[in-house]
Amino acid sequence: MKKRILSIVTGLITGFLIISAGESFSGTLYPLPEGTDVNNKAQMILALAKMPMQAYLLLLSIYALAAMAVGIVTTLIAESGSTKIKNPTLTTEAISNKTWRPAVICGLVFTLGGVINATSLSHPTWFVIANAFAYVPTAYAGYLMAKKK
Repeated sequence: MKKRILSIVTGLITGFLIISAGESFSGTLYPLPEGTDVNNKAQMILALAKMPMQAYLLLLSIYALAAMAVGIVTTLIAESGSTKIKNPTLTTEAISNKTWRPAVICGLVFTLGGVINATSLSHPTWFVIANAFAYVPTAYAGYLMAKKK
């Protein structure tokens, strides 16, 4: 139980750091218009409305990468010292093992944060929907990748 809690906390920190670094990188490629005050919500909404689709696709890629890393980190920590299931899939054995839970919990937390962020800043609808579905599947994919090692 302690390992799973530690894995969730570590996963959330890992994901946050990757997303923060990725958003900073994205900001260098696709900077906000000159004079945009990031603390002014109205200005941010206007600036984000002018962002090209490539900027949004880059953000989705960053979020998916972060969620996959979270899945890997949480699984490696939660399972350190335990026996592993070979070739995990959505089988009864893998589901009953419950080692997927930390990855999925982190994916859900990031989904909630991503949707709140995307809707509060009036991102395009397609981005909000894609953002909502980016985290859990890729966190689970990270879990599967870590299980195969």
